[in-house]
Amino acid sequence: MRCSGTRQDKNETKLNDDKNWEDGAANWPMLQNARCGKVIRAAGSMMFSVISSHPEETWHIGEVLGSYLGPGDIVCLYGDLGSGKTNLAYGIARGLNVREQYITSPTFIFVNEYHGRTPLFHIDLYRLAEPEELENIGFREYLTTDGVTVIEWAEKAEYELPQERLSIYLAVIGEESREIGFLAEGERYEQLMQLMKKSLERTNQ
Repeated sequence: MRCSGTRQDKNETKLNDDKNWEDGAANWPMLQNARCGKVIRAAGSMMFSVISSHPEETWHIGEVLGSYLGPGDIVCLYGDLGSGKTNLAYGIARGLNVREQYITSPTFIFVNEYHGRTPLFHIDLYRLAEPEELENIGFREYLTTDGVTVIEWAEKAEYELPQERLSIYLAVIGEESREIGFLAEGERYEQLMQLMKKSLERTNQ
């Protein structure tokens, strides 16, 4: 699969090339090696990255991911303000058949719960001041539900997160462009990521 070239269609998602990788991404665990759309395996994990050229494309990537998510899945989102975490979460909700008009950011209340193909628990920890607040919102219980749990600013709860999960790292590489790196930890998430990658490849054909 080619790593370079221009976007030819607004719905086409480009698997990543080596240009404009955010400096901060060097601190993301091993993801700087997951370039050119290649799936990299390391120590029980699997990773690759894609480039989104505009918010609607980020929605599409999230929607593809959401279409494969099921009960008990945990998705952790990492990235600075404005990196596209909420746009990706919006797409995930669409992929779970949540009615669009009900999808909002839970910034002021920590958690929004939605009914779709499977329940969706959208957690935003941006305003979390102390780790002790996690207990007040029942954070551990959300990690063991029969729904899908999506966590923005997951680094604020790093020590509470399960070892097996899908971690997604977003970086700003242009006015609207974002690089989205996927780190799958655990067999379930490796299978899920492979399915998603194949779907994105079909979109590009």
